[in-house]
Amino acid sequence: MPYGPNMTRLIASFIPINAIPRGGGLKDGIKFFSDPVYRQSVMDKSEADALESIRVIHSAIDDPYKDYDDEVIAGILLDKIQERKNKQRMKYD
Repeated sequence: MPYGPNMTRLIASFIPINAIPRGGGLKDGIKFFSDPVYRQSVMDKSEADALESIRVIHSAIDDPYKDYDDEVIAGILLDKIQERKNKQRMKYD
């Protein structure tokens, strides 16, 4: 299914999380690049995670984004992710 740029970036933001799970390491990263079956499973899970994040927002009783499509919501989520990263960087600067 083709996605817009925001949704594509949101899916991509899940790839490192799924490719190298908590407690994982270099071995998992190498597996991601060398094993096409594992890579596809990571890509599928990342797509499912991104779609699930949008679905959770839409299922909220007080959904503040009910009038927005998935692409716009993906952009909002990406902005929130970037804000969080910026706060973490400021914490260590």
